[in-house]
Amino acid sequence: MLEVSPIEAGLKAAAWPCGGIGAESAAVEAEKRNVDVTPLNRCGQGTLPREGLQLGFAALDVKEIRRGIRELARALATT
Repeated sequence: MLEVSPIEAGLKAAAWPCGGIGAESAAVEAEKRNVDVTPLNRCGQGTLPREGLQLGFAALDVKEIRRGIRELARALATT
């Protein structure tokens, strides 16, 4: 459902929805499930060649990250 950029270190990752899922609609559905993702077009100026999401994972424990992943998958399935 998502193509996630390689993560070696940091606090955030970029991910690109697959199958025609829009970043804005994915963010709206994720928010309904208490998962905070940001469409990449909100993070800069100009148009992007591809819609994407910013996934933050700073200050979250492993249990909360797993919950977020499960809920984000459910959100993507409904868009």
